[in-house]
Amino acid sequence: MTFIAAAALKAVGDISQAESAGSAANRQGDIAYQNAQATRHQSSANEDTLRRRQALQMGQIRANAAESGFQPGTGSLAALQTKSAGEMELDALTHRYRGELQSIGYQNAGDSYRANAANIRRSGYLNAFGTLMGGAAFQYGTPRIGEPAPVENRDFYGDRPNRGGR
Repeated sequence: MTFIAAAALKAVGDISQAESAGSAANRQGDIAYQNAQATRHQSSANEDTLRRRQALQMGQIRANAAESGFQPGTGSLAALQTKSAGEMELDALTHRYRGELQSIGYQNAGDSYRANAANIRRSGYLNAFGTLMGGAAFQYGTPRIGEPAPVENRDFYGDRPNRGGR
């Protein structure tokens, strides 16, 4: 019984250690998910700020054009304003894309931490089971079903003469 008690104690320790490590990995996953959400919020706020700044800049371009006597929406100045507006929009969308990529990176890290937590727990339970089985086998010996199988001569050729070294 001493071996089984020691194996049971070690198995409980294996499970406890796996649960603790699994919980730590889950906490890391939760933090990564929170970082992903915070990154999305921050990226959205930064995009809004960028768009407001760009709107002011575009208003300044239009005001400067009006002061210089150009008619709004005509000629090369209109083409320049359209091009500037397009570039500003592209900058805003690029900013959003970068924030989304960073957020996805955090989400992937969170998924990885949570998968690792499940694997840690599974490994701990399997180790505990192996420890218990090993303790039982050591205590009681390896179980057998019936007597050992008899060893027979497997001479497939019987009394035939040796054929080419077989």
